[in-house]
Amino acid sequence: MQITYKLIQFIFYTLVLYLCSLSVYAFPSQNSQSELQHALLKANNIQLYKKPTWLRLLHFDAQWKQGQASEILSPLFFLSHSQSTATIHPKTELQASLRAMFKPANSATNGNQNLHAQCRFPARFSWLKQQLQLDLQWLPKVNCDRLEKWAKFSSLDSISLILVGGYFGNPASTFGHLLVKLNNSEYKSSSGNLLDQTVNYGAQVPDNEAVPVYIFKGLFGGYVSRFRDKAFYKQDRVYSREELRDMWEYELNLTSEQQQFLVYHLWEVMGMESTYYFLKKNCAYRIAALLELVTDKTLKPNYQPWYLPISTFQKLTDIEQSHYIKKITFLPSNQRKLYHQFDQLQADEAQLVNKLLASNKPLKKSLFKTISIIRQAKMIEVMLAYYQYQLTDTAQDITVINTLKQRKNHLLLLRLQLPITDPKQKTAPILEIPSPASGSKPRLFSVGLGQNKTSHFLELGLTAIHYDVLTQSYGMLENSELKVFDLGLKYTKQQKLSLNYFNLLSIQKLNLSSSKLHQTNDLSWRIAVGIKARDNKCDDCNGFYLSTGMGKAWQISPNILSYAMLDGRYHANGDDFFITPNIGLILKYSHNLKSVLEMGIIANTKKGEKTQKIKWETDYALSKNNSVRFLYEKQGDKFSLSYYHHW
Repeated sequence: MQITYKLIQFIFYTLVLYLCSLSVYAFPSQNSQSELQHALLKANNIQLYKKPTWLRLLHFDAQWKQGQASEILSPLFFLSHSQSTATIHPKTELQASLRAMFKPANSATNGNQNLHAQCRFPARFSWLKQQLQLDLQWLPKVNCDRLEKWAKFSSLDSISLILVGGYFGNPASTFGHLLVKLNNSEYKSSSGNLLDQTVNYGAQVPDNEAVPVYIFKGLFGGYVSRFRDKAFYKQDRVYSREELRDMWEYELNLTSEQQQFLVYHLWEVMGMESTYYFLKKNCAYRIAALLELVTDKTLKPNYQPWYLPISTFQKLTDIEQSHYIKKITFLPSNQRKLYHQFDQLQADEAQLVNKLLASNKPLKKSLFKTISIIRQAKMIEVMLAYYQYQLTDTAQDITVINTLKQRKNHLLLLRLQLPITDPKQKTAPILEIPSPASGSKPRLFSVGLGQNKTSHFLELGLTAIHYDVLTQSYGMLENSELKVFDLGLKYTKQQKLSLNYFNLLSIQKLNLSSSKLHQTNDLSWRIAVGIKARDNKCDDCNGFYLSTGMGKAWQISPNILSYAMLDGRYHANGDDFFITPNIGLILKYSHNLKSVLEMGIIANTKKGEKTQKIKWETDYALSKNNSVRFLYEKQGDKFSLSYYHHW
């Protein structure tokens, strides 16, 4: 009897436990809804929607205030289904996101799990799980195979930022460009990372847009832009091979969690549109906003009306003494590779290559008959690289392009008849160029004392973007000038405070080639527009001016650069036009001390007057961002001594 009672008791308790467990699994939706309601209540109590990370995920300002809109224009980026993205509220979007995360896995359109909120917004999902400590057993298990295939998390090695050198052939590219690159160990040995995924942000400009319209819309938000992904070899083809721009790869020092979170958000913003502004809300600004998610540091400016790509790298460098930068790698342009390849030839080889390139005769094997097979291969490879380099200029006449292709094909046939180059044969490495971001910061404040024939004066200067031939600068900025919104004020006892000058834009590009390769020394040029005095002899003759110049530059030695320029300048005060032939020298005495000397004759075509021009300027760098400058100008007998601070 006792055994029977215990058996009945065992069966009873077993049945109760079974029914309890059955009730749990029989009503998963009730438990899921309970967990959702708990999450919504907790998020509301701690005001999770005000957290900087959530605001950054939605591309609101981190110091969000009621009424401010997200910078994303695409309705698909939001789940709260407002009629306008301008009325999206962080709180309602957080609530809508949580509800969508709890929906069944097959509730998305056509049962496609890749369209589920967990897959569409993985960064939001990851952050909300962590902040609210969600019980994963009540969340649907969703298969995000498209995300996994795109990100390749299993072989994601690291993430890099790529600084692309400035390109003076396009106003929007003058200040450089910025890319994100996902480094994949799967491609490292097979393709040299050319197949790595890259993310780009740029304006969507219609074909054949007129330059004035392009500049106006770019400055005042007339274009939208979006994040796009491409394999790195496609970016390399455009920037390195076609536009001949050097690049610098900054490998970031991020934890695996930070990398994953950044990739998650890149996936979220892919294809989403926002307004594009050349000067501020450009590629640098948008990518800096992404990095703020994982660094929790302020990288983009709030009130400053301009932002350069190099500023992102300089801010990263300043944070905790480069804690976020693991390694910097120089990626030379196709042009720089060609020059280096040519410079490795012996003198007689280089002479013959230039002779053959300059000749119109058909390229035949007999032209190389006196040269060894190994040397033939080297020379033909240089010539092939030269014709490929020339073919990147798509503006050439079709006849010229066809001729270049024909000569290149002849060389290919000749090269195929020769043995493969020994891979063990060592060649000198390309000299690495420091990144432009390692130089002075772009903004400038200056103060100085001076005198001319009429008075003593105090000078004050403030420049939004300031680089010139004396600045501590590298890469595309070295030996060049780039000034934007360059304002100078002057104080004298006679006139008190007055405008000294205002350069809206001033660009000078000294195109140098140390290589003696055939037809590779490009023209140098400069252009400036703004307000300044007609000449240094008068204090009250300010007026609008436009100046342009063309010329040549030569590298005489590692420390001496020379150039010749023919300038033309129109000045509205007096309706005068000036022509000025100039010669100049840039002298580098040491790392800290540089001078520029420019001499010429200023001819006033309207009045028939000629004036001798001598300008001598010397800069002594106290540090990377601080220097002292001395200036002498013969016209007006002007002397000045100034302190320059870059910030």
